[in-house]
Parts: sequence; C-alpha cells; structure tokens
Amino acid sequence: MSLAPKIDEVRSVVQDENVDLVCVTETWLREHIENNIINISGYNIIRRNRVESQHGGVCIYVRNSIHFTVLDTIMDQNFEVLWIKLRPNQLPRGISSIIIGIVYHPQSANDQMMKTYLYDSLSNIEAQYPDSGIIVLGDFNQLNIARLKYSFSVKQIVPFPTRGKNKLDLILTNLSLLYDTPMKFPFLAYQTMIASSFNHFSVKKSQSVKYLLSSEILDQPNDWR
Repeated sequence: MSLAPKIDEVRSVVQDENVDLVCVTETWLREHIENNIINISGYNIIRRNRVESQHGGVCIYVRNSIHFTVLDTIMDQNFEVLWIKLRPNQLPRGISSIIIGIVYHPQSANDQMMKTYLYDSLSNIEAQYPDSGIIVLGDFNQLNIARLKYSFSVKQIVPFPTRGKNKLDLILTNLSLLYDTPMKFPFLAYQTMIASSFNHFSVKKSQSVKYLLSSEILDQPNDWR
C-alpha cells in the first residue's frame, strides 16, 4: 500500500502511540519521492525502494534519540529487505544491540532464494553480533520459515491470520519471552493493526504501516541495565 498518500494518517498513529520504530512494507516509493514528503518529525527515515518496477519497497523510521547503523554489508539488491542495528540507551541484560530486519517477499519472488538469503544474513548477524536481540518482521506471504526458526532459535509471535484466513505478516524474534500475545484492531479504515505488548516491548503493525515498536522498548526499568 502506497505510503505517501497515507503519510498524514501514519504520522497521527506514530504520534498518538509514541513509538520508537516504524517499519513499513510496500511503500511504493520511487527515487523522485523525496524524504521531505514522507518525513515524520522527530524520526530518521531509512528506505529501500524497488528500482526496476513499480510498487514494493520497505522503509524504517527510527526516533532521533536512538542510535542506529544501517547494515549495508548484509543488503542484497535482489531482495526487498532492510537491516539496521539499534543501540538504545537501555537494553535487556545480556543484549548488546538489537538487529531489525524488515522483509517484503512478494508472491512472484523465488521462495528458495529468499530463504537462502535470510539464512545467510542471520548467520552473518550471529557471527558479527553474537549478543544481539533479533527481530525479523514483514510481509512473508507464503514463505516457509521452519528452517529459520529451528536454525536461529527465533519464534514467530503473531498467532492469528493477518490477511483473510492467511498468516502472511510475521514477527520472528529471539526475544519472544519478552512479549505477550498480539492483539488486532482496526486501522486506516479498511486495514488491520496488530498490537502486542510483552514486559519490555510493544510491537504494532498494520497492512500499510506494517510494524511499530512502541516506546515501552525503552521505558521499562525492570531487568534492564
């Protein structure tokens, strides 16, 4: 779903929910759409546009107060996946940083190639950032993620269908013990937002604005250093 025409609604949700991180799939952004058109005050934007055809694309908004690094070495132009490393001021004990991967895997894409890419990327992440929390989320369509869950000890935490009877929008994380069961509620009139709160984290997503990580990721003092 195109981001630019809905940016006012997106800004309203971000401000009302006081989130720290916003991950968006199917942005439909092109090179001629400048950041000032889709900016959200108080946030940096990192985007990965689809170059060779229309639609697709992913982006992430990060609150200005959170230090982040774009993991360019893991990126591959053949896949609509964006990786960043977050280093908030507070983190759960034993966690040095949080790696976020936002994925858009269209139905027409090659499943095996995407699975291989995600496997190789997570292998590199574990080698380079062994103490990191991992959150990989987005529109996976019908991609079989069984090997990823087994190989990297990540859990898929969205328990209900996200589009019709299908569970296409997923959240994979090795921090699942910090989460409660996600909730679903209306958003942008005809789309769905999912909210999930667990101890220290809150994750929200919708069909257009796919995922929001709320400020609870930073505000809870218990078990944090």
